[in-house]
Amino acid sequence: MDYSLYQYGYLGLAAALTALLVYKAKFKDKLEHFFIGFFLMTGEINTILTFKIPGLSFFEIQPVRFLFFVLLFYILRKILFSKGTVLKGSKKGKIPWFMIFLLLNITFVLISQIINIQIITGQEVVVYSVFMLNFLVLIYALRILLTKSSIDFLGKTIIIGAMTSCFISYVQFGLDPAFMRIGDFRGAFGDFLRSNGLFKTEYFNAYFLIAAIVWTLATMRNNLLKYGIIIFLSSGVFLTFHRMSWLVLAFIILVYFIKFERPSYAALSFMSLGGVVSILMICMLFFNDIMNSTLVKERLTDHVDGRAGYYTMVFNNIGDQPIWGFGSKENEIYFQDMMLVTSSRDRATGAEGDIHSGYFQTLFFYGIPAFLCFVGFVLCTVWYFEVLSRQHLFFAIPFLVAVLFLFANLTNTLLFDKYVSTLLAFHIGIGWGARYLTEFRVKE
Repeated sequence: MDYSLYQYGYLGLAAALTALLVYKAKFKDKLEHFFIGFFLMTGEINTILTFKIPGLSFFEIQPVRFLFFVLLFYILRKILFSKGTVLKGSKKGKIPWFMIFLLLNITFVLISQIINIQIITGQEVVVYSVFMLNFLVLIYALRILLTKSSIDFLGKTIIIGAMTSCFISYVQFGLDPAFMRIGDFRGAFGDFLRSNGLFKTEYFNAYFLIAAIVWTLATMRNNLLKYGIIIFLSSGVFLTFHRMSWLVLAFIILVYFIKFERPSYAALSFMSLGGVVSILMICMLFFNDIMNSTLVKERLTDHVDGRAGYYTMVFNNIGDQPIWGFGSKENEIYFQDMMLVTSSRDRATGAEGDIHSGYFQTLFFYGIPAFLCFVGFVLCTVWYFEVLSRQHLFFAIPFLVAVLFLFANLTNTLLFDKYVSTLLAFHIGIGWGARYLTEFRVKE
C-alpha cells in the first residue's frame, strides 16, 4: 500500500498546527519560528519535500538546508539592521569553551578535506561544509531569537512530534511495518521490524523520543500527564529495538531522578527493582523469539567483532596519517581493512555503514587534532550545561541532550550530517540563549 498520502497529510496537519501555535505565541520573528517548529514536528518525513536545484545535481534543497538559508538570512538581517549587540546579555568578547572547540573542530575537518582533495571530490567538500556551517547557524540563530515564549513553543513542537512518531512506531510494529516508513527495514525478532516512526532509522527515532522525554520531565507540571507521556514515549524507544538507545534512556532517566528529583533510597530501590522485574518477565515470555531474533544474532555474529575490528583498523592506521587523517571512505586503506573486517564489498566501498563511532570516524578521517577538538566540544558542552543546571532546572534539558549525544556517538556515527547532530545544535542554541533570559538568568 502506498502511504505517501498519509505522509503528505501529516505534513499538512503539522504545518497547520505549527501555524496555530505560532499565531497564539507572543514572540517576534514568527516566520523563523514557524519553520523551526515545522522541522522539529515532522522528523525526517519532511525530506519528501526535498527538491533539486537545476544545474546542480549534487546539491539538493533538503528541509534542513532550507532552514539553514532561512536562519542564515535572519542572522545577517539582525547583524546589519539591529541596533546594539546581537547576542544580548553576554559579555563582550566572551564565548563558551564548547564553541571554541567546535570552531577548531570545523577548521581542522575543513583543512583535512582540502588536503585530501584527491580522495574527496570538491562537491563532497561543499556539501559537508554546508552541514558544518548549518550546525553553527542553528546554534547562533536560536541563541539570538530565543524568548521564554519561544521555549514554550519549541517544547510543544518537540513533544507533539515525538508523540506522533511514537504512535506511528506502534502502528509499524503491531499492524503494518510499512506504514509511513521512509527508511530502513531492519528486523527486530520473528516477523517484526524495528520501528522508525517519523525517521529513516530506528535510532534517530529513539534519540528524538528520549529528547522529548527530557523536555517532559523538566517542563511539565501535571504529574499524571507527565508520567503518562513518559511511559508512552519510553515504550516507543523500546519498539525501536536499538540496544544503545535503551541504555541511554535508562541512564538519562537515572541521572535526572538522582540529580534533580533526589528520590529517597527506598523509592529508588523500588523503581530499580520494578525495571529488573519487567525485563526478566519479557525475557521469560519471549525467550525463544528473542534468542532467534535478528537483534541477538547480529550481536552474536559480526557486530561485536566487527566493531572491535573497525576500532582496531583506526588504531593500526592512524599513525600513517596522524594530523589530517584519511579524508573519507573512498581510500585504499579503508577499503582493504573493511574487507578484512566485514567481508562485505558494500561496506568496504562505503556504500553501506561506517566506522560505527563518531569519535573513531573523526579520528580516522580527519586526524588527531580534529578528534581532540570534537571530544573537547562534546565534553565542554556537557560540562557547560551541567553547571547551569545546578542553578535552574530548565538547563537539565540541554545538559541531558548533550549527554545523549556523548554516549550515542560511542556506537553510532552522528556527525554534522546526521539528524541527531542537528537536534543537538537546536538544544545548544536554546540552552545558550536561555542563559541570558531574565526568566532563567544565572550567574556569569
